[in-house]
Formats: sequence, structure tokens, C-alpha cells
Amino acid sequence: MQFWIPRCVLLSIISLIIVLMYTVPIENFLNTSHVTVELNSPPSLSITYQQLQANLCGKTYSPANVSDSCPNRTVITMFSGGRTGNQIWEYASIFALGKDKPHLQPYVPQCILDTLKDLLDGLTLKSLQNIAHCSFTLQDNWETCPEQSQGVLVVPQYHFQKKEVVKWADDIQRELNLRKPLKDKANNFLKTFGNKTFISIHVRRTDYENYIKRKYNGILASKQFYINAMNYYRDKFKNCLFLFISDDPTWCFKNYSYLKDVYIVGYTKKTTAFEDLALMSACNHSIFDYGTFGWWGAFLANGEVVYYNITQNLYFQQVLPHWIMMN
Repeated sequence: MQFWIPRCVLLSIISLIIVLMYTVPIENFLNTSHVTVELNSPPSLSITYQQLQANLCGKTYSPANVSDSCPNRTVITMFSGGRTGNQIWEYASIFALGKDKPHLQPYVPQCILDTLKDLLDGLTLKSLQNIAHCSFTLQDNWETCPEQSQGVLVVPQYHFQKKEVVKWADDIQRELNLRKPLKDKANNFLKTFGNKTFISIHVRRTDYENYIKRKYNGILASKQFYINAMNYYRDKFKNCLFLFISDDPTWCFKNYSYLKDVYIVGYTKKTTAFEDLALMSACNHSIFDYGTFGWWGAFLANGEVVYYNITQNLYFQQVLPHWIMMN
């Protein structure tokens, strides 16, 4: 597993400590005679899934009207964090881990489902809310936990399971079904342009400038990157229309509106994040620079993808057909 090898034990212990900090009086937590973590045996402290969910979501939910039977396998779940793109990754990561490891039973924090319920239809993973009345012990090593154990494994925040998501890409494509009103609105909008090859371009700027500088000591993608990516598609397809979707549509308008085959979404009329994602997924092909939101727009469109080379990470180009990394 991508982030648990060789750190699986360490991260599980960290998850346990975080949970205990929110569920055990601090004086007991600091007293090591009350909490012992051994690598070959799970801790015995009983914690409810309602307490766990409050920690993962940062809020407490009222008891569910209908409760499920308590799990008879190890539960796999994940911290919630970030906006739409991150939370789709969180859901998809748990979904893929549940597919990949039959002895794990996937459950999603209710706050993630609350974010996605107006975007996606027919999600199959159940909420931790359904088993809020049940208690558990935290397993220390998900790879060796017994198939009939009743513990829980918490994937740390932002540790998205790229390998498993790619492995189960077809299943995830079917699982992440955009709600019909969003799909219909996107498709009807594209029809107004006639018979075109539609290529979305996701440009992320506002909050990413400082992030890229801090994390990668880098800068935002240059104007030339998007020109090069558009030229790649112009050479392959006739009658292209490039739809710029961005958190900074004014920048896109200033730099690309002079091109006859470009349309700047959101410049004259603001759109929602869900509408933007639906529009990207309705296009034939994709261009994006960085960020989880643009990644999911490209993934759901399921066409060719040109993406920006920010970290020399060739992974998606190597494992996903028709994904091309470009400087």
C-alpha cells in the first residue's frame, strides 16, 4: 500500500493517539499505564464510532434513525479534509481499499457524504453514522489484522490511495455518478456550440501560488503551458473548442479570450464547483495543471489528458492510458 509501507505501524499508532486525545480524559491519556500499544496485538480500549466520527469530521452528529448491525470485519475509514476534489479522493480511496482488501469493511464519515450528496448519485459506501452505536479497538497493522477482527483503521488526512484508485478505476468511474440535473445542464450547454471536440482546461491559481512555492519551491504554470497543451489537441483533432474553467477566470480572459477556439467559463456568469466538475466530465478531453479538482474533472471525462509537470511524477502517465505529462 502506497503510504503504509514501510510506515504502516507508525501511522496506525498516530491515528490511535489522535483518536484517544479526543475520547479519553487527558490525564488518562498521558498515563502510559492506561494506554499500551504493542505491535503484535491491538489496543483494548473501547471507543464508539460516534466518537470516532466526531474526531474525523470535527463535529458531532445526532444518532441515526436506522442502525446497522455492528461490523464483523476490520473497518477502514479516513479523515475528512479539504474541498470537493479532496473529498472525492477520500471517498474513492476508501472505496478502492474495500475492493482491494476483502477483510476490510469500508465506511465513510458522514461529513464526506454530506459534501458529495448533491454532486454524486447512488453512492454505495455506508456512513459511520450507521454504526455510531458500535464500539471498536484500533488495529495496529492493517496488513496483518485478522479477517474477523472488529477494529478500525483510519487513513491519515490527505493520504490518497493513488495505486488502488487507479487499479479499480473502472469501478470508481461507475461509482462516481454525477447527479442527472448537473449532467443535463452541462450537456445542454455544450450543445449550444454545435459539433465540436470539447476540451476542458482547468486553471488553478489563487490559493496555489503560495502552496507551490512552499511545498515545491516552484511557481504557477506559465501561460505557455496552456498554449502548448492546446496545440497538442489542435494537431490531433479538428474543430476543437477549449473551455477554460478556473478560480481566476479574469486571468484566463486576459490571456486567452483573443483565441477563436476558446471560451472562458464563469467570466460573465459565475458557476458553482459542482457545475464546473460536471462540465469538465462532459468534455471529450482534458487539460489541467495541478490540484485534485482538476484531476477528477479529467478522470471523469475519461478521454485524453494533458497535465502539468510539477514534480517529475510520471505515475499517472505510466498507469493511465492517454495521460500525458507536459512541461
